[in-house]
Formats: sequence, structure tokens, C-alpha cells
Amino acid sequence: MLASAAMSAERTRIFLLDASTYIFRAFHSTQPRDGSRGFTNSKGLPTNALLVFTNMLRKLVREEKCTHFACVFDHSDTTFRNERYDQYKANRKETPADLKLQFPYFRTIVKGLGLTTVEMPGFEADDVIATLAVRSTEKGWDTVIVSSDKDLYQLMNETVVVYDTMKNAWIDNEAVDKKFGVVPHLVQEVQGFIGDPVDNIPGVPGVGPKTASKLINQYGSLEGVYEHISEIKGKLRENLEEFKDDAFMSRELATLVQDLPLIETLDSMTVKEADKEALTVLFGELEFKSLLREFYVDTQVREESLRRTVSNHSELDELVKALSKSPRFAMELVTTGKRTMQRRITGLAFASGPFASWYVPVDHHYLTAPPQLALEEVITALNPLLNDSSRAKTGHATKELSVILRCAGTNIQGVTLDTEIGSFLANATKYAHTLENIAMDRLGLKLPAPPKEVEKGKSRWSESPVETAADYAQSRAEAIFQCAELIEQELKDSNTDQLNSTLELPLG
Repeated sequence: MLASAAMSAERTRIFLLDASTYIFRAFHSTQPRDGSRGFTNSKGLPTNALLVFTNMLRKLVREEKCTHFACVFDHSDTTFRNERYDQYKANRKETPADLKLQFPYFRTIVKGLGLTTVEMPGFEADDVIATLAVRSTEKGWDTVIVSSDKDLYQLMNETVVVYDTMKNAWIDNEAVDKKFGVVPHLVQEVQGFIGDPVDNIPGVPGVGPKTASKLINQYGSLEGVYEHISEIKGKLRENLEEFKDDAFMSRELATLVQDLPLIETLDSMTVKEADKEALTVLFGELEFKSLLREFYVDTQVREESLRRTVSNHSELDELVKALSKSPRFAMELVTTGKRTMQRRITGLAFASGPFASWYVPVDHHYLTAPPQLALEEVITALNPLLNDSSRAKTGHATKELSVILRCAGTNIQGVTLDTEIGSFLANATKYAHTLENIAMDRLGLKLPAPPKEVEKGKSRWSESPVETAADYAQSRAEAIFQCAELIEQELKDSNTDQLNSTLELPLG
């Protein structure tokens, strides 16, 4: 648990995240050391920082059970501090190009997750955090500042704490004293003397942390030191006098603004429900497959599927006639068992069009299971179609499918496309070529998952309701049918269609 034990469990607690801390950590933690690019989507957009940032952000909110949260951004590179001192942060390296390309997406992710973003032109994120922390204290709330920026130490008090994400450690008064030699509210006084090489703040030459903290602890402030300058001797006094203006300027640059006219209120920063529609679009563009599956909402208007369940000989005859009239059909199996050659067919699904499919249950056995045809009867009726090499068929992982069918007493001939193989040939490194990924990528379609008990191995498909298996299998058969034409065109465009038909499918 991250939250400080010193904070009250009864008071409202707001988390203020310094966004740049997470963004740069996310980027550099996943950037290859050999100088090559990190991972990208299929269009070449770098996405490494975005993915890690999203996961870090969700983890923080989830583990801390946050009720109030603000993600604070720097509005731009130029602030009032640059006007005060034109060399402020002039020593910073250029932001990596691959990270710059990801900047437009961070705020959208935060808002999509139901969190508040705050920023203000002309000021840094630290100033916004300082203002919010002061407001929180005045409101009687506790504040957790999540950042590795030492400039924020000056805000610490009994109700405002800092958590350093780089060190995974709380910053307490002892840590501040170890770093600056003073209590938190005097940090900027010390920085007036020592400057800050990270931000290119000059300070006073020859004055290090030990000397600066000794002076501030003795005299209380920069003003106090200069009021007693006659008590200071030697080279130290010379430097203090020569660079007096730099000392006061450095303190000014290091001091955070605590009274910005922010329009956002603390009460508006409650953690809200995620905007799943917005995240569906965003994660689809970024190709974050696992996140897309979690947040997916179907925003497309689709034709209503014509789905039928075959439970008697008359309906089986209708299925055979329909497939006979179709120039191509897709096939999917629902099976029970682990090893391919020992798996029993629980049901068969066929699709003769994008939204026309059938499910044939043959081995569902539970107390209220409906009447079903025997597998042998179904295979006998379908054999002429399955064995006809001139009739085009599509499937997913057809090598496994054909083995199961062979064990059931039939052979499937005329497979013109395996969506798993075809998708791999079209773009081998894009993702794992599961049917779930393929359907999401090409159709924007989230396929139904197996029942959790089946997925965990605690139950079998044969014990699942026919309706559940039918929805699962028919959705997959329809997706295979729809993806087949798209993948075939992709193979033609990449000149791999011949490889698919002459090598991969025969070997499969």
C-alpha cells in the first residue's frame, strides 16, 4: 500500500500526479538501449510510453483506491521563469522525437480513464500542483503528490506528502534534511544559494548544500543571511556579495506559485467511470489489444445476424441446402477435452455469409439440455460438402480442426484460407494471430469469451448451455467468414497469396 500511515483515514485524500514523471519514466524504461525504436503500431506510431503510462496510471488509481485524482501537465516549454531568466532549463536535452509523437495522446488517455487533467498556460505543472495542494489543505483534505521532482519538497507539511516514483519511497522530513539540510518550507531558500543544475538555475558559485543549509538554519532566509553579511568572512562573503542578485533570482525561480486562478475545483476531481467508447476508439488506433478487449464497446451499426440452431433432421436438411448454395462457408468447432486427438466435438458452427450462421449441438449434456442430433448423423449429412475440394471453405487453425474432424470420421477438403495463417503472412509481427485479435483489428469486433469456468478448466463446454456455446461459436464462424475476404486482399497486396495457397495451406 502506497498511502502514508501518517495521514488520516477519515479525511478525504486527493492524489496529484506530476504527469511528466510518469511519461518520461514510461518512455525511457522501454526504450531500446541500442538506439532502435521502441514498439509501434502498424502505422509506425511509437506507442511504448503510452502503453506503460496507461498501465502505471491504472495501477496507481486501483491500488490506492483513489476517490479524488488530478493528473497535472506542463502546458508548454515556456513559462514566466523563462521571461525572468532566459537560460532557465536551457541545458535540457531535446525531447526524443519518438516521445514527442506520443504527446497528443496522454491527456486523452487520462480523460478516457475518468480522471481529471489540469494545466495552466505560462506556468509549470509544479505550480499547478502547489496551488491544488494549498487548496486541499485549506479544505481540510490530505494530499499525496506523486512525483520524483525535488522542487515539490517545499510543499510538504502534516497533510501534504510526496511519493517519489523513481525511488518507490516516501519523502519525509528526514529525507528532505538529508538532501537539503533544512525542513521542507526552507528548501527554496537553500536553492537560492546552491541553484539547480537540472533546471540551469545558477545559485551562488562556491556555495554547496552544506554551507547553504548552515546559513539558512542560522539566519532563517536569504534576507536574514544578507542582513548579517558582516558576520561572514573570506571568499564565501565575497561570493555572496558578488552574486547576491543571482541568489534572489534563483530562489524566485525555485519557489512554486501557490495561488494560480485555476478554474477547476477539488470537488470536480472525483474519479469517474471510464469513457469506454472513447477508449475503444483510442486503444483501437494505438492497437493496445489487451486494453481494447477490456474497454471495448461496439460503436458500429451492424446488420442483425440471422442465427439458427439445428436440433432435428429437418433443420439439418435446411443447413445442408443453404451451405450447398453458398460458394464459400466458414466453419468452427466447440470441443471438450485438452489434447487435439482426444477432443470430442460438442457442437459445430457454420457461416454462409457475414451475418448468416448455424449451430449444431451434438454433445451438450446437462439436466435441461434440449434434444440434439447424434454427431454421426450430422457428419453423414455434411460429408459430401466437407469432402468436396471444389467448394471453398475457411476456418481458423484448420490443421487442428481437420485432425478433430478426421477423428470424428470425416475429412475437410477445399480450405482456401486459414485466417490464422493468412493473417500471419499478411503481417507476421503485428500481434499474436488469435481470432480475437484478428476480428478486433479488421472488424472492430470483440468476440465473446468462453465461460469463465470453462476457461479455467473447472467446467466443460459439454456442460454449458447450448445458447452460450451457440453465441460463442457462431460469432467466431461469422468473424472468420468476414475476415477471409479482407485477409485475401491483404495477401494479394503483399504478394504472399501464392505462398499461402502453394505452401502454407498444403503444409497445414
